Amino acid sequence: MRRMFKKHFIRLISVKNSIFGSMDYKKFVVITHSRTGSNLLISLLNDHPCIEAYGEIFRRLNKSSCKKIWHNTFNKKSKSIEYAGFKLFYYHPLDRDDLEVWSFIERDTSIKIIYLRRQNMLRSFVSRKIAEKTNSWRLKNSDSGLKVADKKVDLSFEECLEEFEQIRLWQDRTMQTYRFHESIQLTYEELVNHRDDVLNRVFEFLNVPVVPVKSKYKKQNQENLSDLIANYDEIYNSLSQTKWNSFLK
Repeated sequence: MRRMFKKHFIRLISVKNSIFGSMDYKKFVVITHSRTGSNLLISLLNDHPCIEAYGEIFRRLNKSSCKKIWHNTFNKKSKSIEYAGFKLFYYHPLDRDDLEVWSFIERDTSIKIIYLRRQNMLRSFVSRKIAEKTNSWRLKNSDSGLKVADKKVDLSFEECLEEFEQIRLWQDRTMQTYRFHESIQLTYEELVNHRDDVLNRVFEFLNVPVVPVKSKYKKQNQENLSDLIANYDEIYNSLSQTKWNSFLK
């Protein structure tokens, strides 16, 4: 019943905006990969009265297209909205070769880019492995979370290296491709540990008022890596001899 009401309410808002709304807003995109705090960031941005933020709308196109999703997203909105945007992972879309969303961004240099990274890529990799194992991708403030024993995952040294190199390649490539766009760089660690300072930077970047915002999500895996990685000693000994050894801290 609640879901039906929500859908009906959203439809009414859409109809209202199509009649009385405005196209006088600017666009932004959060470019990142999974397990970087993007759900947290999008929910915080969406809590701002002047921002409309969407999630992974280009994750799977299904029977649609990038062009159709783009135009359906950037339609008329409430006149209070000054910025509208979404998050895009380096490897989206997953199900089609239609990469037009990336071309849309490249051609329109007025689109502001928020680069979200996680400094500790081992942490993000472990988090993704846990989410894939447990099918738990978000943790609400009201949720208690999973037991440590249910989270433990095995890693291989080779897949860790492959993950780190791939992420670094994606990061360097997107920075080069969109070098003419106005951008800002954030890290997961800053967002979690210095949230207010980070959000103030983002709001100033988007030229919207600095106001308090909140999210319904919280950090999922707060345990030590040694508690989450079943073969931690093996991974520690291997990574400690590489340029990625700082991830072990």
